[in-house]
Amino acid sequence: MVSKLCCAQSSADSLFSVWQNTQQADSTRTQALFEFVWTTHLFSEPDSTLLYAKKLLQFSKQKKYLKAEAKANQLLAITAHMQGEVPAALGYFEKSLSIETALADTQNMASTLNNIGLLYKGEGKYILALHKYQTSYDLLAKMDDKIGMANALNNSGVIYSLQGDATKALGFYEQSLTLMQKAKDEKGIASALNNLGLLYADLNQYEKAIRTHQRSLALKEKLGDKQGLATSYSNLAACYQELNNDSLALDYYQQSKMLLQAIGDKQGLSAVLNNLGVIYQQLNQHENALTSYDQSIQLKEEIGDPAGITATYNNLGDFYIAQKNWIKTKFYCSKALNEAKYLGLLPEQVRACDCMYTVTKATGHYAKSLSYLELKTQLSDSIKLEETAKALQQLEFEKEVLADSISRAEEQRVAQENIQIEKNKRTRSRNIFIVIGLFLAGGAIALWSQLNLVRKSRKEISFERDKSDKLLLNILPEEIATELKETGKAKAQKYEQATILFTDFKGFTAASSTMDATELVEELNECFVAFDLICKKHDLEKIKTIGDAYMAVSGVPNWSDKSTKNAILAALEMAAFMVKRMNSNHPSFQMRAGLHTGNVVAGIVGETKFQYDIWGDAVNTASRMESNGEVGKVNVSEVTYNLLKSYKDFAFTYRGEIEAKGKGKMAMYFVELN
Repeated sequence: MVSKLCCAQSSADSLFSVWQNTQQADSTRTQALFEFVWTTHLFSEPDSTLLYAKKLLQFSKQKKYLKAEAKANQLLAITAHMQGEVPAALGYFEKSLSIETALADTQNMASTLNNIGLLYKGEGKYILALHKYQTSYDLLAKMDDKIGMANALNNSGVIYSLQGDATKALGFYEQSLTLMQKAKDEKGIASALNNLGLLYADLNQYEKAIRTHQRSLALKEKLGDKQGLATSYSNLAACYQELNNDSLALDYYQQSKMLLQAIGDKQGLSAVLNNLGVIYQQLNQHENALTSYDQSIQLKEEIGDPAGITATYNNLGDFYIAQKNWIKTKFYCSKALNEAKYLGLLPEQVRACDCMYTVTKATGHYAKSLSYLELKTQLSDSIKLEETAKALQQLEFEKEVLADSISRAEEQRVAQENIQIEKNKRTRSRNIFIVIGLFLAGGAIALWSQLNLVRKSRKEISFERDKSDKLLLNILPEEIATELKETGKAKAQKYEQATILFTDFKGFTAASSTMDATELVEELNECFVAFDLICKKHDLEKIKTIGDAYMAVSGVPNWSDKSTKNAILAALEMAAFMVKRMNSNHPSFQMRAGLHTGNVVAGIVGETKFQYDIWGDAVNTASRMESNGEVGKVNVSEVTYNLLKSYKDFAFTYRGEIEAKGKGKMAMYFVELN
């Protein structure tokens, strides 16, 4: 969890001898002891680490050697964290950070801030974690440390992914990947691609996920990273499993299994064996399925994974239902239910209740069957309540992120303003002396020149102010821009109704591998410029582009009866533009579009570069509408359909209830002009 610092590859005895040699320089001795502890005791013997860290701390204070004191606090922090004492670990890291700040040791400051962020993330304090990652990133950016910057961005992406904001996470992961590519860090590139692949899978974009995981896999093969290869094989298998390509899923899981066995990763192997059992079951290879499930349970018992065992018990219950072996079905499902109750695993309890309902009904125990059905319903309701609570928590998180960003922007604005005030004072003082000197030396002619210069400067300032205003209006809605100019900040606002539009290009990644880079960017720019004009025509507010995805909103900041209609008209016009461009032999892309209507929170994020953005479950739902759509079609949610179903200029086609990642089954409609 806590990032390691680089250490010299010297033998332990040699390092300790350097520490004991009082003839050596203090810096050499402290570095040797630090490396000795790191390589021999830190991750295996916390008691010994604590002893040596205290020795280093005592030595640093006797010698008044601050750099050594910072290192001692780092060792104490990591030891405390390994012992589960997070508050103590934070305290030691803060002491180290204070010293590093006093020494202007920017590199170690950034590393310590990152470690503090990791601790906050582990505690679920996501806003504090993001703040530390951003501060670390700012320091690393000043040093142009691309790898460090990429890691900070990746960590921020993880926070947004944990909060269910896939759009934000995607932006951070893509920036992280770009920096890793610029730094030519192949291991970092592979890791960034892996994260992107997982995110694409979460968004049901399995083709993108597969291509991204394959790129990661190729790099891991080149690097000889067996652990990473096993992970990539497993991730690819999961994608093919979702696409119902069981033969390819089986092949990749088997390759992952062999690597995990070779490196002795029992935890990873137990998960893969469970998944292999599911695949074998679907392929009617019953003996292989049972063997895989049994091996998975054995490993999970060895490593102490009761939650994993419960899931496999449920899988075995499903297996025996298919065989109509009611005795074994009841045996495994009742074990799963008991374990899930004990562990508080609601989804596994629902699965087990469903299984017990099936077996009791099949064996004629109708009263028991009904009781299991009622229990399943109650548990399902509890899950829905948890999901609602999580959604509210996510909304609160987004508000806190926005408030934190605005606060930081305000602090920076005030600091810049103070600098400018001081600069203006010095300028005025200098100008006064210049005017007096000129007046005494040259009289009225020199004074007239000075006044003329002032008038010219005012004119230039006015011109620059107009340019600044136009730029601000180009990136922010007029109301928000006005509020920002007048008060220096803009409050986040909740809007009860807004229609969100997402578009995405199918086959973009494949096209990017065949098109010239300049041609690719030009084509993407042509499309997005056209989309910008369409948004302006239909009174939509463009929010942002993320790679080949385009996001806009209608009805923010001002909702009207025409807002949803305008959003659909814009989406249809975008789709028509792409078809026309394709038919005119341009090297264009195929586009999907999706819309949903709901409440959102909108406001400004960023410090040095303001960005207007929106958050909320409605944004995620709109993204699902796009990812579950079809090329050349505009897909809308039931909420959006209900708002315009009586509008005679639109024709809606009901698609049925479609499974949306993280949302369950949702009614969807294609819309076109009558």
